[in-house]
Amino acid sequence: MKTLSSATIAVKENTAWQLYTDLQLGVRYATSWLELKGWLDQGRRACEVGAINQDELDQLLEEAMRIGSALAEI
Repeated sequence: MKTLSSATIAVKENTAWQLYTDLQLGVRYATSWLELKGWLDQGRRACEVGAINQDELDQLLEEAMRIGSALAEI
């Protein structure tokens, strides 16, 4: 049986994972520069408050660069 503290940690980790996944999907499915910028701004704010880590933000930025290149070709 999990203790309250380990359950709290599990919930926090799951919430952080879900936030990162939502940000990642938002970046991947952005259909405009403005939408892409909005997702990146949310990612930066999440990193500033510690909801996601710097590596995750860097991954979002790399993905955004790929998406941005594709948007430029449209």
